[in-house]
Amino acid sequence: MQEVRDVVREELKVVFDIYRKDMLEQIENKFQKVLDNMAAINTSIEFLERKYEDVKQEMDLKFESIKNLEQENNRLRTDVNDLQSRLSLMEQQSRACIVEVQCVPEFKNENLITTLNEIASVINCELDKKTL
Repeated sequence: MQEVRDVVREELKVVFDIYRKDMLEQIENKFQKVLDNMAAINTSIEFLERKYEDVKQEMDLKFESIKNLEQENNRLRTDVNDLQSRLSLMEQQSRACIVEVQCVPEFKNENLITTLNEIASVINCELDKKTL
């Protein structure tokens, strides 16, 4: 009877060893698949990190460009306002030198310079032909 027990134990031990070996192999295969998936996920995350950094860097450049354009726009607006003020002043100064003659009858085909010379001679004023 002891021999039967030893044989049964030996057989059970062999069966359990085979079963254990098979289970370990299956677990190892599943674990390897999990590790492979994790490696693929890590690769994807690294790719996304690089893309994120590229986009972030590009956005920083765009923001800097926008800031520079806003500064230039403000400067140009200031220059336009200054030029408009100067133009307005120059127009006012040019109008100060204009003489308007009123109440003089208008004739067909009249010569304005001749008319101005006649008016100047009547009021005893010398006219320089260069100023006309």
